[in-house]
Amino acid sequence: MTAPALARLRWNERAAGVTDSTRWLGPLMLAPAVAYIALVVGVPFLMAIGYSFSTVTIGTSTPRFVGLENFKAALEDPAFLKSLGNTAIFALVSQTLVIVLASILAIALQRKFRGKWFVRLLILLPWVAPITLPLILPILLVAVLFGLVFSITDMIVVYVLTRGGPFDSTQVLASLAFFKSIDGGDLSGGAAVALFLLPVLAVCAVLLLRVARRAEVV
Repeated sequence: MTAPALARLRWNERAAGVTDSTRWLGPLMLAPAVAYIALVVGVPFLMAIGYSFSTVTIGTSTPRFVGLENFKAALEDPAFLKSLGNTAIFALVSQTLVIVLASILAIALQRKFRGKWFVRLLILLPWVAPITLPLILPILLVAVLFGLVFSITDMIVVYVLTRGGPFDSTQVLASLAFFKSIDGGDLSGGAAVALFLLPVLAVCAVLLLRVARRAEVV
């Protein structure tokens, strides 16, 4: 056997050993997803942190460090305070409606009526759903957690219907950050507003996880 052929054989044996090993196979399979998340989420997040402590704007060539000035300016801005309240109202009301209506529908579909299985198939509900609150509590907590994350970071409704008007009265945090940074060109101010979403989401997650632990969900 020639030297190149022997080298290829040894390489194939090593590669087969890696893919057959449970120690390495898992990390290898997760690596593309981790790299994608790091690039799509991690890099913009780090850039937002850097922007929030500077004076960077669209077209700025030499931004300078300003510390917490952008956060201070956001807290003193009436539009920010209004958008913070609107975000809380929008998230709580939308998730309350979703959970209540979905629970009523799930319970109603446990009753016998003509075409029940076809209706279940259309709305993609489980074929066997709990009918009492203690049983559906774990499902509700997971649904509320993900629903709040999507609601708090959602700006589509505001962007399409009102664009934050009139006079920023319908702004939410996500839309205010967008209009301030993209439309207004103030990347540092928009980044500071966007970063306020992080503690809001963290508080929601911690509270729901505590409730979940008490309910023996996790």
